[in-house]
Amino acid sequence: MFWEYLFEDLKERGLKGVKLIVSDGHKGIQKAVRESFIGSSWQMCHVHLTRQVLKKVPKKKQKEMTEKIKEALVDSQKLNYLIKELDGMGYKNAADTLESFQYDEHPLVTGFKKMRRKYIRSSFLGISSRTN
Repeated sequence: MFWEYLFEDLKERGLKGVKLIVSDGHKGIQKAVRESFIGSSWQMCHVHLTRQVLKKVPKKKQKEMTEKIKEALVDSQKLNYLIKELDGMGYKNAADTLESFQYDEHPLVTGFKKMRRKYIRSSFLGISSRTN
């Protein structure tokens, strides 16, 4: 309920035209986005997603995986390849985590102007029609 109240308060104060919300994987935020900003999309913050995946691979592989994840999150073909690679290496939970946050129905960061991408991928924010 908190997130619905927060989003409604923001709308009452003039927020409109939200196209994208980026946050951690909190289910309450995702639900509130669907209910409060109909027609907008939700995307998991790349930092939070990377952390979730890295928790599921051995420490000795984390540095290598960090770079691969970073590259894959801006290219859906590389993302699909990485999911298969992780699964093939025996890191099914890591692969499943990445796969669960593929953006089939959500825009990738690349759908926005280049100058906005670095903010979109790792911030909790709303992108309105005036800022894109």
